[in-house]
Amino acid sequence: MVYVAYALVFAAPAQHLFDRLCAMLGRPELPRDPRFASAEERPKHLDVVLSLAEQWFAARPLDKAVAELRANDISHSPIMRELRSLRSLRPRVLCRCCHVLQ
Repeated sequence: MVYVAYALVFAAPAQHLFDRLCAMLGRPELPRDPRFASAEERPKHLDVVLSLAEQWFAARPLDKAVAELRANDISHSPIMRELRSLRSLRPRVLCRCCHVLQ
């Protein structure tokens, strides 16, 4: 069997989008946690959310992950090329991509 790696970029910059993302990840209580309750605090604890997202993405095939992102109206885009072209972006813009195997 041959696996093709895809990178999937998603964003939830506003509170209502973060609420949806947390619900999708199975953690609807997370937005009430003081670490994530404001736009000022969330970036300080981004690794926690990204770790949850990586586990969530790893547990499902790409098509199911994309379908759930669409159903929850979370901005996303699969990237099916090598990420070399993104390396020119500033590090704070490209913090992490979750990899999904199909």
